[in-house]
Amino acid sequence: MDAIGSGAAANVSSEAAKGIFHQVKRHIRYIIFYQKIVDKFEKKHRTLIAKRTSVQQDVDVAERNGEKIKADVPDWRQRVDEVITEKEKKVKDLEVKAKTKCFFGLCPNIKSRYQLSRKAEEAAATFDELIKDCQFERVGYPDVPEPIVHPDFEAFKSREEVFDDIMESLKDATTGMIGVYGMAGVGKTSLVKEVERQLHEVKLFDSVVRAIVSRIPDIKEIQDQIAYSLGLKLEEKSPVVRARRLCERLRKEKNVLIILDDLWKKLDLEEVGIPFGCRHKGCKILLTSRDQNVLSNGMDATKTFAIGDLDDEEAWEFFRKMAGDSFESDEELRSTAIKVAEKCARLPLALATVARALRNKSLFVWRDALQQLQRPYLEKSSNEISAEVHSAIELSINHLSSEDLKQIFLLCSLLRRDTRIDNLLRYAHGLGLIKGVNTMKAARDRLLKMLSTLKESCLLLDSKSTNEEYFDVHDLTYIVAKSIASEDNQVLALTEEDNDEDEDAVTDWPNGESMKECNKIILQHPSINNLPDQLNCPQLFLFFLLSKDLSLTLPDNFFKEAKNIQVLDLTRMHFSSLPSSIGLLTSLSTLCLDCCNLGDNLTIIGALKNLNVLSLAGSDIKIVPKETGQLLKLKLLDVSGCTKLKIISADVLPSLSKLEELYMGGTSIHWGQPNASLAELNTLSHLSTLEVQIPDAKAAPEDFFQKLQKLERYKIFIGKEWERFGNCQYSRTLKLRLNRSIDDLDHGIKKLVKRTQYLELDELKGVKIALKELTDEERLPHLQNLHVQNGLDIESITNDRNEFPGLQSLTLQGLPQLVSFCSQDKIDATSLPQRELPLFGEKISFPSLEKLQLSSLNVTRVWKNQLSNVSFYTHEKLTTLKIEGCGNIKYLLSFSMAKYLVHLKYFEITKCNCLEEIIFWEDIEEEAQVTMTLSLFPQLKSLGLKDLQHLRGFCFNSQNKVFEFPFMKSMTIYNCPNLESFICRYTREGKQQISSQGDLFDNKVAFPNLEKVIISFLRKMKMIWRNPLPPNSFPKLQVLVVEGCDEFLKNVFPASIAKDLPKLGYLAISHCGVEEIVSKLEEGSDSETAVNFEFDQLYDLILWKLPELKCFYPGKHTSKWPTLNKLEVVECGKMKILGTHLNTNNGQLDSPIHPPLFLVEKVIPRLQHLTLDSDYIAMISDGQFSSSPFHEIKVFEVHGHAAKSIDFRISFLERFYTLESLIITYCEIKELFCSE
Repeated sequence: MDAIGSGAAANVSSEAAKGIFHQVKRHIRYIIFYQKIVDKFEKKHRTLIAKRTSVQQDVDVAERNGEKIKADVPDWRQRVDEVITEKEKKVKDLEVKAKTKCFFGLCPNIKSRYQLSRKAEEAAATFDELIKDCQFERVGYPDVPEPIVHPDFEAFKSREEVFDDIMESLKDATTGMIGVYGMAGVGKTSLVKEVERQLHEVKLFDSVVRAIVSRIPDIKEIQDQIAYSLGLKLEEKSPVVRARRLCERLRKEKNVLIILDDLWKKLDLEEVGIPFGCRHKGCKILLTSRDQNVLSNGMDATKTFAIGDLDDEEAWEFFRKMAGDSFESDEELRSTAIKVAEKCARLPLALATVARALRNKSLFVWRDALQQLQRPYLEKSSNEISAEVHSAIELSINHLSSEDLKQIFLLCSLLRRDTRIDNLLRYAHGLGLIKGVNTMKAARDRLLKMLSTLKESCLLLDSKSTNEEYFDVHDLTYIVAKSIASEDNQVLALTEEDNDEDEDAVTDWPNGESMKECNKIILQHPSINNLPDQLNCPQLFLFFLLSKDLSLTLPDNFFKEAKNIQVLDLTRMHFSSLPSSIGLLTSLSTLCLDCCNLGDNLTIIGALKNLNVLSLAGSDIKIVPKETGQLLKLKLLDVSGCTKLKIISADVLPSLSKLEELYMGGTSIHWGQPNASLAELNTLSHLSTLEVQIPDAKAAPEDFFQKLQKLERYKIFIGKEWERFGNCQYSRTLKLRLNRSIDDLDHGIKKLVKRTQYLELDELKGVKIALKELTDEERLPHLQNLHVQNGLDIESITNDRNEFPGLQSLTLQGLPQLVSFCSQDKIDATSLPQRELPLFGEKISFPSLEKLQLSSLNVTRVWKNQLSNVSFYTHEKLTTLKIEGCGNIKYLLSFSMAKYLVHLKYFEITKCNCLEEIIFWEDIEEEAQVTMTLSLFPQLKSLGLKDLQHLRGFCFNSQNKVFEFPFMKSMTIYNCPNLESFICRYTREGKQQISSQGDLFDNKVAFPNLEKVIISFLRKMKMIWRNPLPPNSFPKLQVLVVEGCDEFLKNVFPASIAKDLPKLGYLAISHCGVEEIVSKLEEGSDSETAVNFEFDQLYDLILWKLPELKCFYPGKHTSKWPTLNKLEVVECGKMKILGTHLNTNNGQLDSPIHPPLFLVEKVIPRLQHLTLDSDYIAMISDGQFSSSPFHEIKVFEVHGHAAKSIDFRISFLERFYTLESLIITYCEIKELFCSE
């Protein structure tokens, strides 16, 4: 036994020795492989920083493309920032110790090396984990676009009742489809746009989308319009599949309004993919049409509303507003104007066009206009437009100041919407309609002036897309213009909207005799079977064809008898080769083959010797053929967006000696031998416009930029991986992304920068002063937008006293070493450490700055505490201020600075972890004592304070003043755990903060126009409002969200506020410790009198995870909820939700026994969507309530506790007569619908 025991002991000792050996070996390796472990740490550190930079670049691209960032991306970035900061500091501190030696410098410091090695290995492992987590296929996702605001809505008093009726009908649960009808030009579209705008504001629907249907509905286009508003991409080609996908997406919207504008006949909703009626009870539809029968009989609208013409007084007031007051002092002129207004049929469109045409004109002009309007035009009357309206619009056209302007207008009208102004220029120039100009630049300027005149005359409209590159024409104006242009068979214009409703296609091309006088043919998606073999149109000057039919072909001799064509546009056509008869068009001035499949044979282009404009934009060409070099009169060449284009043949560009405009953006051209070189661009002596992307700056010859100083317009992108060119509002744009020093660039770029309007600098290497190497100038007079990002070495933006008189937007992002905007400030401020310098000193002037964005900077101050009034006065035009991730800023603005920001509209501060105060309290001036109310940021609409860990208050006040924010509409305060009060108080003598009562808003702050408040994760907040507050303190509040305030908040409203919320529509309270929604009236009030709460507009009430909630109001009260549509109550265990008249005092809810939240007789009959905790099921199932209160419920959700089981009885569901959807989540169900 002893031998056995000894052997066992030996084994144990051996195993123990091995374990100890491995432990010792693991620890010794930290010393032996010290340098290797540290090197690995450095490598992983660099890799992680590179990954972070790469993700940030992807985020920037996604944001510029209007995408939202996925939630896990900022979370990963935040973890990386925290880990890098923490590990870097620990390792760097140990690294310093490890370099010191012991034993009088003879031996390395073993202990410090051991500690450093261990920490470095731990940090490297953490870095490696984060690197592995960085597997983002995409960082962003398409954002649902914000609705377009239409501020120019004219609110006519005679239509207020109809407008209100429409709004009320949309709130009515029994009304599913509503129609608005009236004659053309009466203002139907303007009215529903205003409906849309107001619905977005009050949040009555989860989504509101609008689509234009038009006379011949394009189902695909309607689907795309709806999908775009919902953030959905429909990439399928099959109409059935597209409709199914759209239907599925719409069904996910619990409450959606679809506005279908301009119906001419019945629209098959199922074909579009709109679920309606029993397929989706939450979907409502608002229609507009000129014909009530279309709405009532065709679409079965529940209600229809007529929009009539204006009454006489309104028509005259509107006419006078449009015409100006020039006739007010001349009685004869005034009486004539009244008669002219009477002839406009009281239609807003006719009134506006005529008034604008006669504005500031003499009496004889008004008399002549009246005579024209009095002529009989019965032959022009039709179902589409009355004779009076036709006459009024024709009068406006005839009163245009010149024949050229009239012809431009008629061309605009024939092209209609979706035509770019640049394309209009190419057509008008080719037709010779812009006279007295010799260059494309002069022609563009003249055309823009003409379009401005037409808009002032109300004959042209801004584009519906708000894109300045497009224009639009009203339907009525188009009808009149077309009738004028088509006189004597001079114009043939065929579009989908022009086809007869009862015919699917135009089968016959007009006869040959009628076409001989035709001078313009415009075919936009025409329904036409076949084109003739030859165009018998000897007088034809313009031929435009845009077809959806890919099988439509042009016969080879199609243009043989139309040799006088000056403008030819064939868009989205598929050619194996171009028709040979194109080569006969020797008078051709403009040729556009945009978005075409052109094949490889384009040699015929070389025969068009008189060509001024050639556009191949978006086509599939791979090479610009040599024959292009034969076009010696060419002024404009556009190959932008030709993604397959790689080659421009050598010597082609130098041959185009008269070329003025060259567009090559969005291509991947290979510059250099044997192809064209960038140096060839310098040979074009007339070049005034250039768009080009240069992947490698080395490809540019030494003096390339020096010779481009003559350019009037340019977009030059240097560097790889720029996002697509896209549209840019700035005519002179320069973007630099360099993988080497900026010193290697052509010196001429400095002169180009001086003239640039939009300058973006990305990833500048080895540059400390961003603009110093780019310009020698003290002034950059043309710069409007400056964007500097990802410059790891940049310490300053400019060198000394640079002025930026025209700068409108400034973005500084990802510049960790940035100390001050002007480097001279560092030199002057010798008494301050560099990190305490303000970003903007007194040497910089921004008199035009409207938008300032600062992101990921390490500065401690943005502005100096005591900037001179003159200096900060230059910021007064600022409308947008956004600061994100500037972790060292403690204080932002002094009161003396803030008072100059009178135009600030959007103010957002995010992730500035050291920020304590936004408005400096120590700078409030004595002069403010004169008034009791201080208007702070008088134009501010939106305020966002997010992830500000040390923020104590928005501003501080020692003077007992009321701070008013008169126009603020939206406020979001998120995750500011140290914030107690929005306005903090302090004693002026000792400048000590007065202990806060924990009320976010007290009676010293006013928001008369506040509509939306979101309060999240304010851990120290005890009250949102101090009780009492003055009446009408929040009269326009529509949305209130309170979440995550789980420690001190005991109620949401004081009774004085809750009684006075006439506009409140959405109330959501979650994850809070509130015990009551409304606190009891203050002491001294009559406790025997029942308090009356009326929530007339509240449609959505959400109460989630409020474990301490006991009641709505702890006293006698009555409540009304007439529009409540959706109720969610989950995990509010201490509160009784429902009661009846039987257990109350005449419908009054009493205390001290905690009353129920609602009387079922008052609330439940109105509800359509009910979500309850599973604990409340027994209350509904036990039969204490009759079945009638539940008969309108369409969606019922039960949210369980996972561990608890619930049973449903058959009789339970029998109470819900109209139930369409039953959703059960987080529940253990033993038996579904168990028997009684």
